[in-house]
Amino acid sequence: MDKPIEQMSLEEIEAEREKIAAERAELERSRSDRGLPSVPAQSMVEFARELADSSTSDTNRELFEAIAEDAEAEAETGSEDEEPAPAPWPHQHMVHCGLELDVRIPNQSALMAISMLQQLDGLGELQMDIFNTFLANHLSRESLAKVIKEFTRPETEMSMQSLVQALVYLRTEVNAD
Repeated sequence: MDKPIEQMSLEEIEAEREKIAAERAELERSRSDRGLPSVPAQSMVEFARELADSSTSDTNRELFEAIAEDAEAEAETGSEDEEPAPAPWPHQHMVHCGLELDVRIPNQSALMAISMLQQLDGLGELQMDIFNTFLANHLSRESLAKVIKEFTRPETEMSMQSLVQALVYLRTEVNAD
């Protein structure tokens, strides 16, 4: 995994899961080729708990405990293939520059961070990274795609400043209710 899961698209997450499933299948084939038995989920729980208990490192102990919990959850559900439904996008709806957007209303800290970007004069890459993170955290995937596409149009009236101002307005409008 090259980037945190929070920054991955659904397609990237699915590709990562397929890669992990293929690796697991290869390990299982390797165990079988060497005449070793398959490890049932309950045995994996016990094995991971034993490793956690015998670990001298807090980091390793936490890792093995997490593995045990995952294996325990898989054993209870009976399948690791069942995906939980994604959480609904907690959003407000707004129209900006003719685009219908689903957005999260930014909190005061996020707005303060965006307003302070000008203080990072000469650090354009950092400014863009912070602004892109702000957009990813406050726009649904579909809305983010619409905004990025709109920004590429030479005749667009949308600017970063106008988008942030629209979010500020939405925040004050919601707080007034």
